[in-house]
Amino acid sequence: ETFGRGGLIGTIPTPFHDDTLEIHEEDLRNTVRYVIDCKNDGLFFLGNVGEFYSMTREERMKVTEIVADEAKGKIAIMPQTAHHSAREAIILSKHAQEAGCDHVVLLSSYFQLATQQGLEEWWHEVCAPLDIGVVFYDSPLAFLATADTIAKLSREIPNIVGVKDGRPDLMWCLDTERKADNKIWVSDPLEDHWPQEMKVMANPCHCTSWHTWLLQEPGNTPMRDYTDLIMAGKWEEGLKKYNEMEPGRQL
Repeated sequence: ETFGRGGLIGTIPTPFHDDTLEIHEEDLRNTVRYVIDCKNDGLFFLGNVGEFYSMTREERMKVTEIVADEAKGKIAIMPQTAHHSAREAIILSKHAQEAGCDHVVLLSSYFQLATQQGLEEWWHEVCAPLDIGVVFYDSPLAFLATADTIAKLSREIPNIVGVKDGRPDLMWCLDTERKADNKIWVSDPLEDHWPQEMKVMANPCHCTSWHTWLLQEPGNTPMRDYTDLIMAGKWEEGLKKYNEMEPGRQL
């Protein structure tokens, strides 16, 4: 509900000072503004690119507070609040909710979880105390869910709003969305697949990509442009704009 069909959600790194390895607040705020100025609909942070795995709970909370303050309703924001401890994941998610984030992004427990039943129990445990929308990050770094499991969880846990899939498999995304009765969005991770995703998915959403700000700049937003054209039914125009970006992709 925070962004419509054809939504673009960019992912950003966490900047640190070279000498002290403390969070570089100025660079973080500049990056948030840059993503906004590139006409993105959402901002995903503290993911794998954001190096959450090397940060303390306090550092992750600090980044969340800085991004929430800088975004101030200008863009939908969603920190990745996963942890192998369910209790820690709940604490981080509740903090993000209190900080004013729109959604949180959660990985399944990424240590010693090896069955679909265990995955289901994990998600019920973590989501039960939360009142915020949750994005299911189905990553090979954790235990991958089946399309049937995600569809089942989306019916049982009402605050699951979408899936960021870590596998470049558009047919899996399509199958998952359909099995979930088209009530959630399911995103293929590759920008190369995005035009086709817009063509076949009921709720196309591109989450998450660094293309949305590395191959764009304020005043020159070809990905936003081709997305809007294709979503408006102008396939040939959109594909032409998409093809114009190929040198940047190759680089």
